[in-house]
Amino acid sequence: MNKTQIYSELSKFVKKTDFWIGLITMLLIVGVVVNVTLAQVKKQRLVAQKEKIISPVTMIVSPTPTVVPIAQTIKKLAYTGRDIAVVVQPGDTFWSISEYVCGDGKYFESIQLSNGYRYQQLHAGDVINVTCE
Repeated sequence: MNKTQIYSELSKFVKKTDFWIGLITMLLIVGVVVNVTLAQVKKQRLVAQKEKIISPVTMIVSPTPTVVPIAQTIKKLAYTGRDIAVVVQPGDTFWSISEYVCGDGKYFESIQLSNGYRYQQLHAGDVINVTCE
């Protein structure tokens, strides 16, 4: 076959409806695969961001405190000299929160009493103010 015959056969093939249906189907499949892959990558990035250490920003005293969620991977937060509002996570104790925020568990009792938890237990979702003094 010479070049003109190949070109002629190719142009006949491109004019067929089956060619275009197949091409569009392949493009749709590729698009779906790319979309699913990007969604998985985005989900992995969000999970990775949640595992990073959270550093508190200096809080402005206001009627409603700014809430800083703590994650299990936090080892120590920089102490700012002010109260830090903390959202209690499942499994948190006053001791562990004191270690996370203040770097030492010895402040657990003052945190407990200053938040009115004399005999009550912490529950996930509670918001407590932490001062490392």
